[in-house]
Amino acid sequence: MEEERIYKEGKWWTRRRGELLGLAAKEGTPLYIYDEQTIINQINTLKQTMSPAPITRFFYSIKANSHALLLKTVYEQGLGFECVSVNEVLLIFRLFPNISPKKILYTPNFVPVSDYIIPLQLGVNVTLDSPYPLYNPPSPNFFSNSSIFLRIDPLLPDYGHHSHVSTSGQTSKFGIPFSSIPSLLPLLEKYSINVIGLHAHIGSGLLLPPFPYDMIVTKLFSLLPMFPNVQFVDIGGGLGVPLTTEDPIPLKSIAESINTVVQNWKEGEGKDRKLPELWMEPGRFIVADSGVLLTSVTQCKDKYIEEGEGRTSTMGNYRYIGVDTGFNTLLRPILYDGFHTIVNLTKFGGPGGDPNGGEWEEGDVVGCICESGDVMGRRRRLRKAEAGDVLLIDVVGAYGRAMSLMDYNQRTPAREIVLKRKKASKI
Repeated sequence: MEEERIYKEGKWWTRRRGELLGLAAKEGTPLYIYDEQTIINQINTLKQTMSPAPITRFFYSIKANSHALLLKTVYEQGLGFECVSVNEVLLIFRLFPNISPKKILYTPNFVPVSDYIIPLQLGVNVTLDSPYPLYNPPSPNFFSNSSIFLRIDPLLPDYGHHSHVSTSGQTSKFGIPFSSIPSLLPLLEKYSINVIGLHAHIGSGLLLPPFPYDMIVTKLFSLLPMFPNVQFVDIGGGLGVPLTTEDPIPLKSIAESINTVVQNWKEGEGKDRKLPELWMEPGRFIVADSGVLLTSVTQCKDKYIEEGEGRTSTMGNYRYIGVDTGFNTLLRPILYDGFHTIVNLTKFGGPGGDPNGGEWEEGDVVGCICESGDVMGRRRRLRKAEAGDVLLIDVVGAYGRAMSLMDYNQRTPAREIVLKRKKASKI
């Protein structure tokens, strides 16, 4: 049974069910709630389990969730930040004015050339995703005499849980292909640009072997003879978040495979060269499990179709459970076919919940946005819902509120609350 599985896994929100229902009653729904301790636990798991690999620094991809209190937690755990826009870079400096610029990695894609100026001036690690800015440099040319990273496309396509998050291969817009590197070298020399880092990221939501990280290291290390001043090799992120703890990401195995490549390189091509630092940039892995979305049931509807009635392949009853939010607040289901566990928190059985729980039903959980695709989950088995019940949508700490639409249907996305260990902080 789904509820028994969730309790067995020890989801943080099962222990704080009463508190969450109280916040929903007090603050109203929809409401994102994040648990700080879960983020700390994920960071510690990452550091400890990945220790066989010589990864010296983790950069949190802030596009996953840029809530100020969560960024503060990540900062306090010693991670750097990966930013994809100038405003993200400025946000980090505004929140942490004493941060070292070298703890910020700027990885833009198809931005105006002028968007490179401020990060170069601030001294952060700037990644070049295309030769174009060097063919058409800003004026004045801030690339001259700079030290930069190159984002390389290692041509490892089809990695990622959905085509929209596969970021390698000819049909992906990201990265500089190997074939373009020779034409880039004269420009680097012309402007006295020092390439100090190589970077690749090939896809997100990676859950099943074979994992590509050892192949990324191999591909990037093969370019080291061409770039003798490289000090850093960033192998990207993309670690998935399993739906259950029964299928955890084999972090230790991934780390060992990376280490094997590194050791072989040190004994071969790299025997006369200092090993570059290895970096990694997880985002969703760090914050996804920390977040839940609370939404209230607005109304339920049954569509009963008799055989021969209408042009439909579905017979019998079809149940719809409507809630007070939609893809304006959580875009992942419609954008990525993202699956999120949904439970009726009001009637959630077990410790701290309704001892009886109520009867079960199956239905589509749908939002209030005027689009047929506004479906949070299809054919979900829940405790029978009625108007006013609070549903919980799980594992939404990443790419949830951060991707919300501010004006569609003139509906306001969900607000956010962070549970700081023992108390809630509202922003």
